[in-house]
Amino acid sequence: MADRGKPDSREVGERIKRRRAELGMKRRELAEAAGISYPYISQLETGSRDASLPTQIAIARALDVSLDALFAPEDLPGSSPSSTTAPPVSGSPNHPGAAPLATTASPSASTTSILDMVVEAATQQIERLPGSMRVDALNKIQLRVMRSLAPSSHIIEHLGPDEVFVFGSNARGTHNGGAARQAFEKFGAEWGNGHGRQGASYAIDTMSGFPTLTAEVKTFLNYARRHPRLRFLVTPIGTGIAGYRADQIAPLFAKRPDNVFLPPEFNALLDNKI
Repeated sequence: MADRGKPDSREVGERIKRRRAELGMKRRELAEAAGISYPYISQLETGSRDASLPTQIAIARALDVSLDALFAPEDLPGSSPSSTTAPPVSGSPNHPGAAPLATTASPSASTTSILDMVVEAATQQIERLPGSMRVDALNKIQLRVMRSLAPSSHIIEHLGPDEVFVFGSNARGTHNGGAARQAFEKFGAEWGNGHGRQGASYAIDTMSGFPTLTAEVKTFLNYARRHPRLRFLVTPIGTGIAGYRADQIAPLFAKRPDNVFLPPEFNALLDNKI
C-alpha cells in the first residue's frame, strides 16, 4: 500500500499516460516537450521510478495540467489547479480540444500539497549550501519573491495609499503620451514639471541625454531611501520615445532600496547578475 503522503508510482504513471493519450501525444513528444529523456518518461509511465519536483513541474506544464492532477496522493486525485504551476486548459496550441483531467478535490487541499512540496524542495537545496551562505540565499529568495509580487508597473490602473507611480518625462513636463500621460491623468503629475515627486507620481527626465537620465535616477533612488514607507512602482522609463534599451536603463537601478519595484524587463536583466 502506498504512503498516504505520496502517490503510488504506478498510479502516477497511469495518470501521465492517460493525459498524454487525451492530448494525442506520443511518449517521445512528451519527453521533448518536458525536456527530459525518453527512458525517464518510460520509467515514470511504467511506475518503475519517481519524479523529482522539477521534473514533475516540467511534465505538468508539457501536459497542460495542474501538478496535483498528476502527482497528488491517491486521496487527493485530480485536485484543482494551483497557481504554482500551469493551470489545466481545455486544449493546448498543439492539441486543441483535448479534455483536462477531472478535478475533484478541494482547492485548499491541493494548495497545501503543492506548498509543502515546494517548500521541502527549496529547503533541501538551501541545506546543501555551506552554513555561511544559507542566510544569504534565503534573503535573496525572499527579495525575489517580494519583487515578483509587485504589479507590472507599466499597466497600473490604481495605486495604494503609500504607492508612487514613477515615470519618464522631459524637462518641459509635457506629459503627452505613454506613462507620462497616465501619470498626468490619474496620479497627480503636473503639466510643465518634468522632475521629481508630484502627487502620487514621480517624474524622471529621460529626454535630455543619458548623463541627465543617470543623474535623475540617482536623485530618485536617494529620495526613495529617505521615504522607506512608500512603495515606488517604476515604469520602463527611457525605453519608449527616449529610445534607450532596457539593458542600458536597468543597471542604473542595481543598488535600489527594497521599496523600489521595477518592471519585469528590468528585473529579468538584474536578476541574471545576482
